Amino acid sequence: MYSKKQIEELRKEYPKISDEYLEYLSEIGAGSFGREFCTIFGDLCELDEFYDESLLEFLDFEERVLQFGCDPSNKALVFLIDEDWKVGEIWDDDLGSIDKTGKTFYLDFNLQICQRCCINNTFGIFRILSNIEFHNIININKLI
Repeated sequence: MYSKKQIEELRKEYPKISDEYLEYLSEIGAGSFGREFCTIFGDLCELDEFYDESLLEFLDFEERVLQFGCDPSNKALVFLIDEDWKVGEIWDDDLGSIDKTGKTFYLDFNLQICQRCCINNTFGIFRILSNIEFHNIININKLI
């Protein structure tokens, strides 16, 4: 889990960073959900820090993105900075485009993760979703 100081440093570096992402880091921390699920990075990174130099020519986007994680196939999970920090995905078989999911970090992205994890970690669902508005918690019933 991230300390208040670490969260403050991220907020100072990225003033408009997703509150949901920071909350996640302070409550859950960085790391992997397991071999079959995604890994959430603690630090945001530029794509050139993740991808091999030979692939960077395909990753020249108009959108400004920061990577926050990846899945087991190394699909990049990114924030679209100029689109209110919505989640995007860069698939290995189509490096030239970003799949703009339109999802927020918590309300949509983590619900998707929880659907995959809920059988093995019911407590984790409630911990991840603990700060979502009440009307969205009702959707937990669909997960369990």
